[in-house]
Amino acid sequence: MTSTLILDEQTHEFKTKTGKKALIRYPKWDDLTALTEYINELSKEDTYITVFNQEITLEEEKEFLTRVFKEMESQNGVTLLCFVDKELVAVSGFNRRKYNGKRDNHVAEFGISVKSEYRNAGIGFMMARIVIKEGLKNVPGIKIVRLNVFGENEQAIHLYEKLGFEEVGRIPGGILYREKYIDDILMYMQASKFINNSKD
Repeated sequence: MTSTLILDEQTHEFKTKTGKKALIRYPKWDDLTALTEYINELSKEDTYITVFNQEITLEEEKEFLTRVFKEMESQNGVTLLCFVDKELVAVSGFNRRKYNGKRDNHVAEFGISVKSEYRNAGIGFMMARIVIKEGLKNVPGIKIVRLNVFGENEQAIHLYEKLGFEEVGRIPGGILYREKYIDDILMYMQASKFINNSKD
């Protein structure tokens, strides 16, 4: 894959493994409809995300996008979108944890989703690298990046290990997925490790 970083437009262009042109950029209000359609498609698929078998309304997605902009404005998060031929195909986020007052302000949560027909095309890896890099640049004070992953999602686990994440624990049967209980895996990565591994 080849890629070009366009700093002034805050976008990243690259070619997927299948040779298609892809564009990673920050969200805009104009993306609201595309984001709503995107999350509802994943919900119907019942893939490895927390939203499943429910219809997200335009108003609910508007509330989500409002939170995204507020997180970015307050330097507490970064969200990026990936488009192929103007179609939204992936969404990824990096957000300061803030669950325990200021005690975990140094911890960020990472998450990513990709449309089914665009998986295994190199989009997830490129998207993850860019959003973590942007997150560490724009969310000050982050020392640790963490994530949770469904125990059966071997493809995602492999991707996260490739990025430098390590498994640090799991809750057996911690997630209900397609009428059975599977493991909830916690993975983490030191921010310094990612920075060192990303040096050109």
